[in-house]
Amino acid sequence: KSPVRLGYYNFKRAQFRRVLGAERLNERWVWHGTTAETIQMIAHQGFLRQYMTESETGKGVNFVSEAKLASKLSLSDKLGMKRMFLCRALIGEFHQGYKGCLLPDPKPGKIYEVHESVVDSVYKPKAFVLYQDDQAYPEYCITFRPVNVESDSEEEGEEEEKKRAEKEEGKENDEKLGERKDDENVDDSGRPDDDDGKNEGEEAGSDGTESHKEKPTTPNSTENNSSKTINDQESEG
Repeated sequence: KSPVRLGYYNFKRAQFRRVLGAERLNERWVWHGTTAETIQMIAHQGFLRQYMTESETGKGVNFVSEAKLASKLSLSDKLGMKRMFLCRALIGEFHQGYKGCLLPDPKPGKIYEVHESVVDSVYKPKAFVLYQDDQAYPEYCITFRPVNVESDSEEEGEEEEKKRAEKEEGKENDEKLGERKDDENVDDSGRPDDDDGKNEGEEAGSDGTESHKEKPTTPNSTENNSSKTINDQESEG
């Protein structure tokens, strides 16, 4: 930390408060990704306009609201380490930025008073571009080695999705196998319950056929009966 730069920042903060008031001061915690070569320079001299960089939001000193975004903007050294600052920043009043914006637009109804910053979105800003010296103060410096957590989580998610799909496929196969076994059991038993009456009728029909085949013996019995009746009639006569 540099007490000198902190003093300049507090002086700028007091100026903004007098012009904007406490409600429109809009002081925020923001992140700034940087390199190993410029880390000490920024820590001792602060964020000066000499360090302006161009982005899709504007050409100035760029900050972001999320650490993962700052990590993407910072560059690794030979050992694979990255560095970024957690800063206090005076955002003030802002408007929608654009690529190549070198100076914020004037405020409505004011020709010579410009906005304090520009942002990527006026509704949910995640990127901020500042244009004045000491408008931000590097409070903390974070040195880290990036880990590809997102890809690992994506791979784990893909594996879980694959296992879930295999499980569902196995469940469907089990259901189909169960249905197949039910069909085989129905074939072994003859017919389902709904066809029992039909089968009984068919069996009755087959029995009737067999009795019909045995009917040739019936005329004999009829003849015997008829002859007996005749004999009985003759005896009676």
